[in-house]
Amino acid sequence: MRRFLLSMVLLSCGMGSGWCETITVEQLRVDCASANGSEAQTACAAYLMGMVHGLQIGTLFTKRRKPFCIPESVKSPQAIQMFNKAAAESSEMVKEPADLLWIMTLSSAFPCSKSK
Repeated sequence: MRRFLLSMVLLSCGMGSGWCETITVEQLRVDCASANGSEAQTACAAYLMGMVHGLQIGTLFTKRRKPFCIPESVKSPQAIQMFNKAAAESSEMVKEPADLLWIMTLSSAFPCSKSK
């Protein structure tokens, strides 16, 4: 699973771009901790939910096990709360790519049931 998560982070940089600018946990946490309804918090919600939707679509047509199975009932305020909690509890990841912490958070909170 760790190898899969790392590959997702690397792929999120874009293929063939030559460089990759990622947002760190520290940077995203500032946006996510901003006032409700602010542009910064809207950007946070867009980032978090964009990753959820991107990963769901990315795994839809593959035979790989999904990294998480998030219920449709999860909305952006809950996603923001989850990210803020994970960021606060993971101070060692403050300079790491935010998407890595977010994928790890979703994988822990919403594991997929193992089908036989």
